[in-house]
Amino acid sequence: LLNECNVSQTDDAIRNIILGVVSAPKPMAKDKQNAWLSLFDGSFDDDTVNQLNKALDDLRADYDPQLQDGFVASDRKNAVISALSQQGLDGTIVTLTDEYQGEYLPDQACRLYWLTGFSGSAGLCFVGVHQSAIFVDGRYTVQVKEQVNPNDYDYCHLINDPIADWIISHYQSGSRIGFNALTMSDAQARSIQTTLESAGITLVPLTTDPVDSVWDSQPPKPITPIELHPLNKAGQTTAEKHKNLTQTLKRQGAYAGIVCLPDSLCWLLNIRGGDVPCTPFVHGYMVVTHDEIHVFVDTRKIPTGMTLDATIHELTHWDTFLQSHMGNKVVLLDPNNTPYHTAQILRDSGATIKYDVEICQLPKACKNETEITGAKQAHVVDGVAMVKFLQWLDTHVASGTLTELSCSQKLTEIRLHHPDMRDISFNPISGVAGNGAICHYRVTEETSQPLTMNTLYLIDSGGQYEYGTTDITRTIALGDITPEMRDRATRVLKGMIALHTIKFPKGTSGMSLDILARQYLFDGGYNFDHGTGHGVGSYLSVHEGPARIGQQQSPIPLKTGMILSNEPGYYKAGEYGIRLENLIVVTEPDTTCETPMMSFENLTWCPLDKRLFDKTMLTDTEIKWLNDYHQNTWTILSPYIDDEDVLTWLKNATTPL
Repeated sequence: LLNECNVSQTDDAIRNIILGVVSAPKPMAKDKQNAWLSLFDGSFDDDTVNQLNKALDDLRADYDPQLQDGFVASDRKNAVISALSQQGLDGTIVTLTDEYQGEYLPDQACRLYWLTGFSGSAGLCFVGVHQSAIFVDGRYTVQVKEQVNPNDYDYCHLINDPIADWIISHYQSGSRIGFNALTMSDAQARSIQTTLESAGITLVPLTTDPVDSVWDSQPPKPITPIELHPLNKAGQTTAEKHKNLTQTLKRQGAYAGIVCLPDSLCWLLNIRGGDVPCTPFVHGYMVVTHDEIHVFVDTRKIPTGMTLDATIHELTHWDTFLQSHMGNKVVLLDPNNTPYHTAQILRDSGATIKYDVEICQLPKACKNETEITGAKQAHVVDGVAMVKFLQWLDTHVASGTLTELSCSQKLTEIRLHHPDMRDISFNPISGVAGNGAICHYRVTEETSQPLTMNTLYLIDSGGQYEYGTTDITRTIALGDITPEMRDRATRVLKGMIALHTIKFPKGTSGMSLDILARQYLFDGGYNFDHGTGHGVGSYLSVHEGPARIGQQQSPIPLKTGMILSNEPGYYKAGEYGIRLENLIVVTEPDTTCETPMMSFENLTWCPLDKRLFDKTMLTDTEIKWLNDYHQNTWTILSPYIDDEDVLTWLKNATTPL
């Protein structure tokens, strides 16, 4: 079909592009589903476009990367162990991340998932000839036991039982341990290396992952077309952003900044892509100098006729470019998101490395006025979708026909009705009763439970709109709930309000504010084992650095324009989970104060379920905050709702407590 459309690429080139398109996520937005044809230089009439899309869908239907939630055959682990023996290794570390330190991965890079059946967003495992283990943080301690075979792997806590310590306790001096130097960050690799060397164990960098050598059906890397992100959504040109970055280079006395994060590449070049699910990433690397931006991507992703404000290189030329251009230069590098392989090339080439936050991260996190306006618009659109969903949920839940999966699908369907919706920002966390206690529960056809009455339902979801990214969590009371549930939910609400209403001086980090969200849980002897807030991008990643709100050490101060989540929670394993989440943006300092104070402005508008809360536990100030929030929610969202039933539901949901 493509040959008939006068496409000039060779048959082999066409096949490889199509395989890359098939392995990439299918765009959710209907107006984006023809975009893949821009990868070819032919001409297509409407009938041919329909034929090509049907042929592509047929290929997608046959596509099977062999990724599955839950226990996988032990043969996979055993095959990796056999490969290790051939390489003279006693074990290997398998990361969840890819070459871009990403949370959202193309199928080709889902090595940990393929190997173990663990589908969480944080973790790693060790496969060894004597013993193997999987390491996850507190969000996944329940999930890992449901998905990973205990006969194949020990369960370990990523923080409390670090992998290097575990290796030392299970493998003797003289052991050789491999790791993928392309997917492990420089900081993590060097930390593990130092610890292992103290016990006489050698950490061996690999550029071919042992998992790749035994994954027979491993998909190719995705190929999706690059799209321009217009100035009326981005707010700044590439040239303007680059000018600001050169000031950072000058202050640091550096020749160049090394950039290995896709969201930084997309932000600086004002482009978006579709290489991974839920996030409009273009995979690639950059070198930013005073005079130039060098971009390294698979150039097949650049549509015919598109020009970018940078010097473009094939991604395969990255290593040789660094070797030939960075020797004896001073370069900025973030060790936490630069692959060990890249950093080691620079060290070997004689570059002087200054370790610091990646050069694009802070300016990208501090949204400009255009991006903040877009975020507000996105949250109005998303708030309307959420209200329609919650009204539908309340109307149908008593029928007994709803399930976790059907609710998740319904919410996505409602969001997709809006023409500006591009994708979901992550797979919805839709959990009732005990599944709600799994912080990052992933519902599937196999795990989906019916929504039953007299318990709690938690829905955490978000959308990607062409002008902003959303992330919202609501917990819903289904029927009569217990006094204990109401107590815990009220403590969570009080913490959310305390963080939302705090004022703080310039230079305050998120770590300093985290206790505000936990104090009322602490008073009762409770806690939650995840961060309170993460950064959110502008039609980019729903989890964006470098700032965060959490208990872990974080030196990054909160700055004007940063968008963060405010999401305290409580989880009772096997019984129920509670989380309330709004997005907030850091304001300009109030200079009328003796000490100029910053604060948070709310972005998310959607009712909080008043049936959850014990009014006697709330102060007058907290009650006023909740009532004002609901009045504003009504005022902002009601003009965009024309369904009388939905409007009536919203009116009732936003009446004063």
